[in-house]
This record gives sequence, C-alpha cells and structure tokens, in this order.
Amino acid sequence: MSQMSTMRAMNTMNTMHAARRSNAMYTMSSAGRRRDAGSRSRSSAHTVRIRKAVQRKSRSRFFLIAILCIVAGIMLGMLLSPPQTSEASVSYDVKTRYMSVRVEDGMTLNALAQEYNTENVISDREYVKEVQALNNVYDDKIQSGCYLTIPYYEKEMHDMF
Repeated sequence: MSQMSTMRAMNTMNTMHAARRSNAMYTMSSAGRRRDAGSRSRSSAHTVRIRKAVQRKSRSRFFLIAILCIVAGIMLGMLLSPPQTSEASVSYDVKTRYMSVRVEDGMTLNALAQEYNTENVISDREYVKEVQALNNVYDDKIQSGCYLTIPYYEKEMHDMF
C-alpha cells in the first residue's frame, strides 16, 4: 500500500502541477491578451490623436486660406474702386469757353498756355496743341497783330445731395 499511496500521491501532485501549469498558462495568455488589448488601445488612442492633429492642421490651413482670400478681395476692391475725395458733396463741371486774343510782339504759344490755362485741366503742351488745331497753326511761330481763338476753362460747382 505504501507504493500505491505513493503513486496516488504522485498522481495527485502531477495533476495539481498540471493544473497549476494550465492555470499559469491561462494567466499568461490572459495577461498576454491584456497586454495586446492595452497595446491596441494605446495604438488606437495614438491613431485618434494623430487624426485630431491632422484635422486641426487642415482646419487651420482652411481658415488661413479663407482669411487671405478675404484680404485679397478687400485690397482688389480698393484698387478697382474710384478714389474718394474729401469734397464728396461737391462736384465740378468743367466748361470750355473760347475767346479771341490779339497776338502782341514776342508772344508765344507757351506764354498763352501759361496765361490762359489757369485751371490746369490739361497740360500746357496739350493746350498749345489745341490752340494750334483751332487756328490751323502748324508751327510754334505766330504773327504779331493777328487774332487767335484760344480756349479757357471754367469750373462750375454743383452741390450734390
């Protein structure tokens, strides 16, 4: 009996040992599973963080582009709009009038332009060309004693309501 009881005891010990091993394996495998689940959740959290960072970056790029488009539109509008004057309520009409002038000795077309082009509606050079065209004069020489038709400009002020 002693052999039998020894064998039984060994059998029991082997069974317990096997049970412990399988239990340890189960614990290890569940710990391994836990570890895998933890790494999955860690990688999942990491992926979520990366997605959010990419979304923030995309959103900030969108807003930057939108702001740049708005600023560009405002600047383009400012460039294309007519300039505003400080006298917005007053407008001027320029009237061209004509008069006849007798040419004196030493008088030139440039001197006439400086004397009669007082409103500076056009440049003196353009004024001289206009006088030449009106009087069929094709050079700068004018004869003393003759009469020239010359333009002069008047500004008439109108109130805008």
